[in-house]
Amino acid sequence: MSQVSYETITSLKRKIKDTEVEIDLLKEESNKGSIIAEFNKLELERRLEKLRENLKYVYESQAKETVSIRMYGDSVEYGKISNRVLVSVLGGFQSVLDSIASVAEGAYNAKGKIKKDAKHLSDFKVCGTFAGSFGIVMEKDSGQHEVSQGSLKTNQVVRGLFDVLENSTDSELLIRHISPYGKRTIKNYREWLKELKDNAVNLEMNWSDESAEIRRYDIMYNKSDDIIYTLDSLEEVFNEEKTIVGILTGINIRRNTFELNTDGGIIKGTSTLETLIGISNKIGSEVKANMIISTIKTNDYITKTMWYLVNIIS
Repeated sequence: MSQVSYETITSLKRKIKDTEVEIDLLKEESNKGSIIAEFNKLELERRLEKLRENLKYVYESQAKETVSIRMYGDSVEYGKISNRVLVSVLGGFQSVLDSIASVAEGAYNAKGKIKKDAKHLSDFKVCGTFAGSFGIVMEKDSGQHEVSQGSLKTNQVVRGLFDVLENSTDSELLIRHISPYGKRTIKNYREWLKELKDNAVNLEMNWSDESAEIRRYDIMYNKSDDIIYTLDSLEEVFNEEKTIVGILTGINIRRNTFELNTDGGIIKGTSTLETLIGISNKIGSEVKANMIISTIKTNDYITKTMWYLVNIIS
């Protein structure tokens, strides 16, 4: 269970217990005919019911990942969509998610089929549709009372997708965020954008994770040319995992960056917000860092090296 969910549930349980105690204290006065006590008791009972409803909602929210995709544009009617367009949208979404999940399972330069474990991480089920123009809702259950390691990884996979989407309009940031996920992800994302452009379909994507945090992003097909151009420019991407020892000299939460002082010099790279927050207490200390090193060659023969911090081993 995430820290946010744990704190919220603990707080609600404490309020429920305190309210129950207050109601018990008022019952005796209410039984004696006190109108004020009876009124206060009724108010507290209403409050108790509301608190219990909120607790139930939090449990339900933290037990699943939910992604909704609204498709709209000239080729999408209100409440109707071509089967070919729908398959294209969902297929593109799934292929990008699968390739990110493959990296999450340790296949950094994978070729061939996506492994079963990676498919399990990205396996969402369509559970509903809605109009406006045409939308679908997908869910992945994570267990009612605790989030398994698998669901935590699903969270990381979807978060990785949204990190790529949200940084797509800046070519440098796009390269920095997508390169750790390898050439397959780059290829699948490019093909997805081209399909959306060919079908003249815009997407509004919403994600609610197990702690009920919501992220939203719009993919506008008429603004995809620059993104496709950036992705086309990445001729070669080679990723390798490596353990690096050094002193953590700084992190920037706002930019999702870190700095590590090693025997070979200063390493500057990126990581997830959660990882950086988790290691903020290690600034100034020597750490053993699990890294993905991305070597990128562009079609104009420029070679770049990107550093991505997966986690701190010790």
